[in-house]
Amino acid sequence: MARCLPLAYPAGMGWRSSVSVAVVAIAMAGCTEAQLEDEWELTASQLADLPLAVVDSFPADGVDGIGHRIQPYVLFTRPLTADEEGALGAGQILRLDNGATVSALVDLDSDGMGLYLRPDDLRRDRDYRLDFTPPGEARDVPLSHVFSTDHPAGAAFNMSTGLKVDQFGRSAAQAQSLTDTFVPGVYPLWVMQIAGLPAQIDAPTRVDIVFAPARIDDDPGPAHFLKREYGYVGRFVDVTVSEDGSFSHAQEGVFLPLWSADDVLLMYLEDVTLSGRVIPGDPARVSEMTLTGVIGTRWLLSLASQGGPWRNAIRSLRPDIDTNGNGIEDAATFTLSSSPQPIELDDIDP
Repeated sequence: MARCLPLAYPAGMGWRSSVSVAVVAIAMAGCTEAQLEDEWELTASQLADLPLAVVDSFPADGVDGIGHRIQPYVLFTRPLTADEEGALGAGQILRLDNGATVSALVDLDSDGMGLYLRPDDLRRDRDYRLDFTPPGEARDVPLSHVFSTDHPAGAAFNMSTGLKVDQFGRSAAQAQSLTDTFVPGVYPLWVMQIAGLPAQIDAPTRVDIVFAPARIDDDPGPAHFLKREYGYVGRFVDVTVSEDGSFSHAQEGVFLPLWSADDVLLMYLEDVTLSGRVIPGDPARVSEMTLTGVIGTRWLLSLASQGGPWRNAIRSLRPDIDTNGNGIEDAATFTLSSSPQPIELDDIDP
């Protein structure tokens, strides 16, 4: 049942009244979150009929530069049932390149849609293989991902210079309010690397683009300090760069760790497109980069549970996509643009 009801105003109290505007703002804030909760309840009931499968996970197979405090994450197509939760092993295994093992506890999300594997800190500059067998019908497709905590080679960039939110649902005001909280090149900060970029592009070329949440460190040493619980968990594979340097790459989803008021919040963008233009050289440059995708109901509610500007933006968000077919928009298009600036690999602390 919808929990958002129209407001009635006393005679003579119009929209220009500062009191009525405040009342409307508060009511709309509550309305948005309550409506999202109703929408997610419906969506979760629809998802319950889906076969269980893994939608995505990190670390992805073959990725370097994963933080040595990584807590691997697995996202499912639907919430796990009680039987499937019970079938999860008490621990899972990460294997070192020398055959030694590291055990990891299983920590399920509150809604059962995903889980974290929480190992002790891993070692720097080592190769690992994550072996994970999902429960139930998904067990026939186990994960076996090789990843490394060694820092990768490749052109590096501060992805957040010139950063702004171009779209967040239907509300231009919310996009601008988020942009107003940004400190370009400093907060929120992602470090990006491009692997496989040649010195000169004479023919269409495929590259991999990865990015990690980071912060600027004022202490002596490298200035770009990667969040060690993540590392390069955002990944675009086999991005085709044309001869003129332009690229536009679409994929089903990507993990996007977002800085909240106190920490980094894991987000997942669906129906993602990354576009821009690469200019080879020493250093290489990237211009006109845009990342756009859809933040679904579950992840909007996760943002709403945080403090700071993201929560404020959700409270007055106007979603623009209906994902469960009931005629009520419950997800939001999210578009970021930036002008990444090159940085030296030595200026990154992984």
